[in-house]
Amino acid sequence: MSSASIFVFDIDDTLYPEIQFVKSGFKEVASCLTTDPAERKLLEFQLWQIFKEEGSGRVFNRLLEEQGDDADPETILELIDVYREHTPDIKPFEGLVSCLDALKKQGHSLSLLSDGFQSIQRRKLRILEIQDFFDFACFTPDLGLHHRKPDPAGYLQVQASLTRPARCVYIADNVEKDFVTPNRLGWRTIRMELPDQLYTNIKAPTPKHEAQHTVKSYSSLAELLLK
Repeated sequence: MSSASIFVFDIDDTLYPEIQFVKSGFKEVASCLTTDPAERKLLEFQLWQIFKEEGSGRVFNRLLEEQGDDADPETILELIDVYREHTPDIKPFEGLVSCLDALKKQGHSLSLLSDGFQSIQRRKLRILEIQDFFDFACFTPDLGLHHRKPDPAGYLQVQASLTRPARCVYIADNVEKDFVTPNRLGWRTIRMELPDQLYTNIKAPTPKHEAQHTVKSYSSLAELLLK
């Protein structure tokens, strides 16, 4: 792709497998609820089963309800804080670091656009040891929760950050929300389909939601971006 391209990356399930964050968060929550190793393992299993059945919305409510405990709002908020603020056990997708390094050595500018909270996402980047690759980052909750993707505000902020004329290329994973807006804005879009992603079975609601390219490894992404 052109040297005038700016490569913009999503974070969760694009730079690392989000399942790792979910499971390490559940482990931390279980450790807060019991000190018994066997009970902790059971709680981790229960949390994961609820997550698979219902998604993330009411995981802690369901867990406390199944245990016969009072799922009062204060307790739920405490568990959410433990989950969000824990130090996650996460590792980058295979080939990611080599790909980012190759792009930087070619003189490309790299940015981030994520719907995650800034403090949580920056902690992930530090643990992954990739924060120094990126020149700019937009975390849409900083703009207001109503500006999460596919709202255009985050994409437009990335465009406004550019210091020279360039075409943006968005690299992400979720066809429900990630690509429809950059497609409309004239960006190039690339979907990462990688092992252990949480939402690989999601289908695009319309053809306009599809990415223009799909790649299945970071080595393939590097070949596409550097050719």
